[in-house]
Amino acid sequence: MAADSKIHFTMHLSDRSLDEAERDQQIRELFEKIQSLTGIEAPRYITGAATNGHRSGIEIAQLEADRLRPLLSLVANRLDKKPLETQVVLQVGTTHLQIQTRKSEEVLALLPLAERLLPKHLVYQGKAAAYARRTGFTPVERANLELLRYQLDLNPDEAQVIQAKALGPYETFEQRLGRYEQVLSEEIRRQYPLSDETEAELKRLQESLGLDYEDVAEIRDKHLSRAQSDQKQVDELKATITQLQTRITQLQQPIPEPEKPPEPPTRDRYRQEFQQVIQHTLYPNDFDRGRLEQCRRLWQLSTAEVQAIEQSVTDQLYGAITSSRGVDYRRLRQLLWSKQWQEADRETERVMLQAGSQDMRPLSSSLLNSFPCVDLVTVDGLWQRYSDRRYGFVAQRQIYTEQPTIQDFLRIVGWQDNWGWGGVLRISKAYSDLQFHEGAPKGHLPTWRWACTTLESIYAVGSAEIDAFFDRLNHCLPS
Repeated sequence: MAADSKIHFTMHLSDRSLDEAERDQQIRELFEKIQSLTGIEAPRYITGAATNGHRSGIEIAQLEADRLRPLLSLVANRLDKKPLETQVVLQVGTTHLQIQTRKSEEVLALLPLAERLLPKHLVYQGKAAAYARRTGFTPVERANLELLRYQLDLNPDEAQVIQAKALGPYETFEQRLGRYEQVLSEEIRRQYPLSDETEAELKRLQESLGLDYEDVAEIRDKHLSRAQSDQKQVDELKATITQLQTRITQLQQPIPEPEKPPEPPTRDRYRQEFQQVIQHTLYPNDFDRGRLEQCRRLWQLSTAEVQAIEQSVTDQLYGAITSSRGVDYRRLRQLLWSKQWQEADRETERVMLQAGSQDMRPLSSSLLNSFPCVDLVTVDGLWQRYSDRRYGFVAQRQIYTEQPTIQDFLRIVGWQDNWGWGGVLRISKAYSDLQFHEGAPKGHLPTWRWACTTLESIYAVGSAEIDAFFDRLNHCLPS
């Protein structure tokens, strides 16, 4: 191994509990994570048939030895969250190391083998690395390591060396975070904004410390926001000095006679009048409508011109209501503006059926595959605007992508209750039991009445319709 510092890495996902598409999806998600690691050259996505069925995988032909630790840590983190049957193969020169497992510590056990090829230390080093990855060694972990030392017949000095190597110079998670924050703060004092080269080195430090981006995100936001605020104050002070210098120069010049500003064009004047009228109400009252009609006649504007101006201003202030199918979304916008959530939910059903179904029947998965994007964006945009992004299809999609199953999605948005030990009994709620107020769970509204065949006893949405709808939403509104 010492003669060759490059490692050939291959990983396959062959879990039979997943179908072909699900395996491909899991591998593609992990592939995107690996691409974000620094110093890893040309990872390749591979797929194909195998003796035990379809397999999806990732291959890195030339992996630097110092990049193996963050790579295996990434795979181990994935197994902690989703313990799927995974095969990892490392080739160093003519030596092959291979493991097929669902456990993160067994994946990490490949690291000491690849580094030193010492079978005697395999389990101990893998377990020590797994314990040290996040929190250092707790009392119970140290007790387990001590018992394992006796089982492997390691002397205390050897075990201490392995533990020290696993922990590195910073024994606890807090110490690693503290070291990252110290270096980040020093770099910001040295230069701001940070250069691309510095950002790359900071990312390498983060990975070498065994930290995820989520671990350091709050620290980065705090220091970068403070630096940005300081820079903004400096820029504002410079701008103030420049303005004062300009003002002094102007005061030294003769003051010209003020020129009367030209009147704005009549269309702009009507736009200003109309915008002032509906600044706090969706529709003008009779008095304001009469005054606007007088302005139209005085400024010699056609009815079509003022209608176009009023629609543009209203859309800008209260949300666009564009449709490719001629659907009128004005009532939906008014109901959401006035916070009439249940009436808006029923109106959503009407406009969705009108846009997606010629006979106003519930939308099936096949109809959802061709639902017009313009109308989908309009409905979602109105719900997002008037719920401060708490409701709407995009909010529901975020929950859907974060949950492992459709049942978990239905439970999180509050459309289904799970009962019994482990939540194995799933009960769909009746539509009358749903919540129509601002305190409902995130993504609870709008409901999918338009995809339900009946609402007499339960409100239930089929998994095929859920998958098809979010596929269409991803096409129309990429995340």
